[in-house]
Amino acid sequence: MRKSQIKMGETIAVLIVFFILLLVGMVFYAKFKGDSIERKREEMDIMNTIEIAIKASRLPELQCTTAGIECGNTIDLLKLQALEEIIKYDLIGNPYYDMFYASEIVIEQVYPTTNSWILYNFSGGKTSVQPVYVPVTIHDVITDEYSFGFIRVGVYV
Repeated sequence: MRKSQIKMGETIAVLIVFFILLLVGMVFYAKFKGDSIERKREEMDIMNTIEIAIKASRLPELQCTTAGIECGNTIDLLKLQALEEIIKYDLIGNPYYDMFYASEIVIEQVYPTTNSWILYNFSGGKTSVQPVYVPVTIHDVITDEYSFGFIRVGVYV
C-alpha cells in the first residue's frame, strides 16, 4: 500500500509541474500576442492618417487649375481661404466627416511668409496622434506668386 501512495504522489507532482509549465507558457504567449496586436493597431492608425492626408491633399475644392488642367500638388490660396470660411462658420454643416472622421487638417505656409489655415478639426473627445506632413505649393492667383507649405494631418484616436 505504501508504494502505491508514493506512485500516486509522484503522478500528482508531475501533473502539477506540467500544469505550472503550461500556465507559464500561456502567459508568455498572451503577452507576445498582446504586443503584436498593439503594434498592428498602431500601424493601422498610421495608415489611416496617411490615407486621410492623401485625401486632403487631393481635395478638388483646393486644387489649383490653369485652363482646366490641374497643377500638381498646388493649392489655390483663394479657394483655401473660401473653404476655411465656409467650414469655420459651418455654413454647409459637416460634409467632410465621412471623409476625414475625427482628425485635424491644417495647411501651413512656411516660405516666404508664415501663415496657417485650419481646414478641418473634429476631435470627437479623443486625443491626437503624431501628425503626417504633406508638402504643397500654395499659389496666390491675384499676385501670381507661389509659396511653400505643407498639409499637417493628425488623426484623433
